[in-house]
Amino acid sequence: MIGLQVHAPGRMWTYFVYPVEKARGFPLRLDSIGWANHLGLLAGLLLLLLLLLSNDWSLTRLRVRRWKRLQRWNYAVFGRVLAHGVLYQVLEKRIVGWTITFAILNLLIIELQVAGFREHRKQHQSSPTQ
Repeated sequence: MIGLQVHAPGRMWTYFVYPVEKARGFPLRLDSIGWANHLGLLAGLLLLLLLLLSNDWSLTRLRVRRWKRLQRWNYAVFGRVLAHGVLYQVLEKRIVGWTITFAILNLLIIELQVAGFREHRKQHQSSPTQ
């Protein structure tokens, strides 16, 4: 929400729909600014949903498998946040060094996730079935 005050203070809606002076037939912004903000909003809403489900009551009601399946939406959140960040790096014409740092950190996170997934799969493949 704080970032939405940077370019259009008091007119946050213009991040998601075209301003009246740039009216289009379809009001939803589908330019790079719109996409960046739609992805960020979607990621935020998904995080809110996951936060609401991150408790013992939800775990008990949904059971472990369904709850875990829903919690895996964190990967979708990461992808949307990554795309949001990349778009804003380009839109804001960031210094190349910061953009490279951003890319390296995200690649490191992805590599760690893949390594964890492989390790998890390897452990489950080597364990005896019941």
